[in-house]
Amino acid sequence: MVQKTTMKILFTIVYLFLTVFCLNAQRRTDAQVIDKNSELYFKASTNYASIYSGKQEPKYIAKTINHPYLDTQEFRTGTLCFDGCVYTDIPMRLNHYIDEITVITPNKYFSVIIPREYFEYAIIDSLYIICNRPEDVGGSVLQDGYFVRIYNGESEVWKRRRSVLNSRIVDNELEHYFEQYTNIYVYKDGAFFPVSNKRSVFKIFASKKKELKRKFKKSEIKYNIDPEKAIVAITGFYDETDN
Repeated sequence: MVQKTTMKILFTIVYLFLTVFCLNAQRRTDAQVIDKNSELYFKASTNYASIYSGKQEPKYIAKTINHPYLDTQEFRTGTLCFDGCVYTDIPMRLNHYIDEITVITPNKYFSVIIPREYFEYAIIDSLYIICNRPEDVGGSVLQDGYFVRIYNGESEVWKRRRSVLNSRIVDNELEHYFEQYTNIYVYKDGAFFPVSNKRSVFKIFASKKKELKRKFKKSEIKYNIDPEKAIVAITGFYDETDN
């Protein structure tokens, strides 16, 4: 009888010990998870604030008849990779005049420039945007600045646009406008190739030149009317062939 009582007491002590040990272990695990989540949240919050830490986007000294932005002057929500963190639904626009991406502050009072040194990429309406730097692949060919991918396949087509502020006299009045200059590059077999005219595009795809010319002629796309559309079409035709 005494032996059974002793065994019950020992069993109870062991049970209580294991229960306390497991609870403490669970608390330590929960604390570690909380600490890790807090660390990630703090980093994300800090980086989120850093997005808006750049200089204010400069205003133009005169009213212009057009704008220097990518496609539209409106802010469009997109994905931004900034200092290792990915943010969604960020209102952005690419300013070709100052060659910077700008964001609107949460209170919508100011448009500020994203610090370029922490920018990794942005996606606006399916357009993939990078900032080329001299140390990047293709740095010996590409200029320093922002590039937009307009075709993504086995090969790629990238464009870099620059806006220059000009003025002219129209009906005896001074008119200010942005003049656009666009450089197109085809990325093929790990290298960037600049495109200067239709002939240079076919030269990039020399191995399939005859077939590509036939397909392009059949498409009825006019290079002199829409060079970007033509370059994308020719590149797409090349990717469709058996390389």
